Amino acid sequence: MFNLQEIAVGLPIDPAAISSALEDNRLLVVEAPPGTGKTTLVPPALANILAGKVIVTSPRRVTARAAARRLRHLSGDPHAVGHRVKGDSQAGRDVEFVTPRVLINALLRDPELPGIGGVIIDEVHERHVDTDVLLGMLIELSQLREDLHVVAMSATADAQRFAELMGAGVASYEAPMFPLTTVYKPHPDRIQLTDDYLRHVASFAEGRALIFVPRIRDVERLTNMIPGALPLHGGLSAKEQDRALTRSDAIVVATSIAESSLTVPGVSLVIDTGLERQPKRDALRGVTGLVTQTISQSSASQRAGRAVREAPGTVIRCYREADLTRPYPTPEIASADLTEAVLTALAWGSTDLPMLDPFPEKAYADALATLRSLGLVDGSITELGRKAATVPTDPRAAATLLKLGSGAAKTLAKLTDDDPRRLARLTHRSQPVDPGTVAATMRPEWIARRQGDTYLTAAGFRAQLKDVPLRSTWIVATDVTRSPRGYVIHHAEVLGDTPETEVTRKTQVVEGKLQARLVEHVGAIVVKETPVQPTAEELHRFEASKPKHMSARARNLYERLVFAHEFADWPEPVPGDYKALMGQVPWDKFDSIPPETWTSPADNNHRIDYTEHGPEVACKLQECFGLTETPTILGVPIIFELLSPAGRSLARTGDLASFWAGPYAGVRADMRGRYPKHPWPEDPLTATPTARTKKRR
Repeated sequence: MFNLQEIAVGLPIDPAAISSALEDNRLLVVEAPPGTGKTTLVPPALANILAGKVIVTSPRRVTARAAARRLRHLSGDPHAVGHRVKGDSQAGRDVEFVTPRVLINALLRDPELPGIGGVIIDEVHERHVDTDVLLGMLIELSQLREDLHVVAMSATADAQRFAELMGAGVASYEAPMFPLTTVYKPHPDRIQLTDDYLRHVASFAEGRALIFVPRIRDVERLTNMIPGALPLHGGLSAKEQDRALTRSDAIVVATSIAESSLTVPGVSLVIDTGLERQPKRDALRGVTGLVTQTISQSSASQRAGRAVREAPGTVIRCYREADLTRPYPTPEIASADLTEAVLTALAWGSTDLPMLDPFPEKAYADALATLRSLGLVDGSITELGRKAATVPTDPRAAATLLKLGSGAAKTLAKLTDDDPRRLARLTHRSQPVDPGTVAATMRPEWIARRQGDTYLTAAGFRAQLKDVPLRSTWIVATDVTRSPRGYVIHHAEVLGDTPETEVTRKTQVVEGKLQARLVEHVGAIVVKETPVQPTAEELHRFEASKPKHMSARARNLYERLVFAHEFADWPEPVPGDYKALMGQVPWDKFDSIPPETWTSPADNNHRIDYTEHGPEVACKLQECFGLTETPTILGVPIIFELLSPAGRSLARTGDLASFWAGPYAGVRADMRGRYPKHPWPEDPLTATPTARTKKRR
């Protein structure tokens, strides 16, 4: 038994009240501001009323370790509290702190969680994907295990939404707040995070201050500007983190980790940049990167609240009040790559988990496509997929390890920034595997073939090599970034042989006639095309699909609805007149009907042809100056036929960024002498779009 009275000394939550709420509610949402001690008090209170162990999830390894150390110290029993995170564990008899992924893997191995009496999910308000998925799994499990207690803990005022989702009770607690003084000190270089801006931030630092910056690199830059300042972020060792948490006289520079997960004592001044790092998915690259963005209003309040836990305090916000436009953080599920989350749901047996926000359709479809390419899904989850779901690494690395064995661990560790010995222990023994094979197994969509000065990837985007001394026909990109001028490969592995190809039969209508061909390809990379005769079935379908007795207006609408059906899963249209076709459009999609025309940056309208390859537009090249992103219709990129001033085709592309970064230079060299009255700028991204000739001087 934990002595709750001793553990609760100095905390605003009454241990008797929280114990009563836990006894009365098997499913409970605990709502309390940061610093109230819910992470310290609720786990032992729940453990005291249950026979089984209590598992507490925290979204970050550093916070799981820190919370376990603190409760272990307060309990006075070194064996009562433990933790399990990647690369670090200590057994605990009564309470164990883990990351969400650790508990997810345990659920997939044994869905009944034997020996576990209760689960506490901390920081649910942060809306991490793993936390959302885990909560959905536990809600389903709680319906089967009527003895399982599930507690969700939130630091913001959104507890009612979680309570409705869970069918749970709510226990709300307030912390005594001292007076807060808010001062705004904006600076024009905030978004760029220049040295001038960081010096502006540093100029306000004094006493026991807590400064919030978005990136680890910014923590390092700012600590170098402030003598004696201590860093606090997830990349530090436990000893280094403890220095920032226990020194009462130092200025602490932290990422958002100190916003609600960790308590920094003695703070009376908070200096806030109002910026954070959040994951954002790049669908074309198939990766999730981190972007810097302005925090939400609730995050700003949590940061400011750190200054008034123990005494009156001040928050200096180095931004404008008008910069805060979002009331709550954007759920990670809305912008992150969902490959791991979808694999988890499939392995669990439910892709319709009870969550506040369901998987977005496009991201879900992309995740399934990735899982199919890795051999983890084939209609349903494969046996390889079930095994990969429980391997403690991401699905790409897991699939690669299971296919190639320990011989892939060394290369894989470099690609994933992991420990090769740990990875080797996760799979069967094998001989060393060629790095190109490892990379291609992990990232089949980044297999690339040289085409002139660029590489075309299997994913369909073109990229240039940067400082990579490779000239091989086939490579596998392992580090790709996106810039305003296109995609750049920073590192790649050589593929000695032509990779395994697929053969797809395709048909298209050319000048009213049906043509067929066999396409040998690696993803979007066409290796060989062979014309063949259309089959009788293909010809029959072609004749049956011809719109009969339709006006030009109706035929145009029909083609647009066929496109929406093929590329966006709209209902398949039945040929008819215009009114009948409009009647087939779902009411909630009226505003999304594919348009007839596309308006160029030069303000000219161009007809859109909807083909089996997607929407196609023909326009003069100069009208597309300044377009850094390829416009899309229902998420499908427009394929541009870029024309010369005389209306002849110069290039065909569905990736304008790659075109500007590569082939455009050759087009410019050929055309500027032939059409000197028309603009051919060196930098088409900053040029003014136009359909006219140059102005005379």
